[in-house]
Amino acid sequence: MIANIRMAIITPTLLAIMTIGVVALISGILIGSYILPPSIPFETQQKLDLLKALTETHYSGADDQIVQHIIDDVNADNIRNNLK
Repeated sequence: MIANIRMAIITPTLLAIMTIGVVALISGILIGSYILPPSIPFETQQKLDLLKALTETHYSGADDQIVQHIIDDVNADNIRNNLK
């Protein structure tokens, strides 16, 4: 009666591919749930906007000369000597 039922053959390669697929799916779901930032309350967003506006309006560029001086004084020979 039930003599001609064919069983699906699961080879080790197919099993490995299915396992890797399931692990990748679960890993993607877990990583995706931690990557998404939580929603920011309205009051916090207002404070962040005020801080951003403050830094943009009060940045004078005074540090630019110091940064340029440091960049200009970098000497490759001194770096090589210090690394020895």
